[in-house]
Amino acid sequence: MGRLLEGKQVHGLIVKFGFVYDEFIVSNLVRMFVMCGEIDDAHILFYKNIVEFGNGSKLVGDKRRQEGNVVLWNVMIDWFVRIGNFRASRDLFDKMPQRSVVSWNAMISGYAQSGKFREAIEMFHEMQMGDVRQNYVTLVSVLPPISRLGALELGKWVHLYAKEWVEEKKRQQNAGLNLLSGPLSPSVSNLTAIKYLNFGINTLSGQLPKELGTLPELIVL
Repeated sequence: MGRLLEGKQVHGLIVKFGFVYDEFIVSNLVRMFVMCGEIDDAHILFYKNIVEFGNGSKLVGDKRRQEGNVVLWNVMIDWFVRIGNFRASRDLFDKMPQRSVVSWNAMISGYAQSGKFREAIEMFHEMQMGDVRQNYVTLVSVLPPISRLGALELGKWVHLYAKEWVEEKKRQQNAGLNLLSGPLSPSVSNLTAIKYLNFGINTLSGQLPKELGTLPELIVL
């Protein structure tokens, strides 16, 4: 269950040197406690931090702190999703002051991988109405629920969106490869995205509402 003693020693050093108010550091501390099975400690640290963040949130413009706070919430949501406590994960999700694409992906992929296909699609619809853009993890996560429930119109939308996404990434890669100031190789994440989405696109073309087949389990980043 991890090396808890060393983790607590690091926690002590973080407190000693005054880094306990850095949300990125705290989010990794919370993750460490969660992975070591110390859920009570993770909860205490999480809630202590969000209360203090709320008290200091009037300091507008601290983008790094706001982003770190989102990561902190995502850690807890991801944990509840992993243990199948969707009531707790949804409760936290609804209370988030800000959300990232990772927040949405954690919920959508969690529902999908647990067979809660209707909830996954409902969450995807909510995301469509918001201001966070879907990425390849979102699209690949929602493909199995679409297939299982035969949501043809949504499948067509994802099909079109995914094709546009793939083409955009290919254009970005080609532009990078043509730069005179040092060519950029296509990133592994983009190549993986294209592989997953091409699979989904080809499967959706004429196979709804049949099952999609087997996709590797996605890791929510």
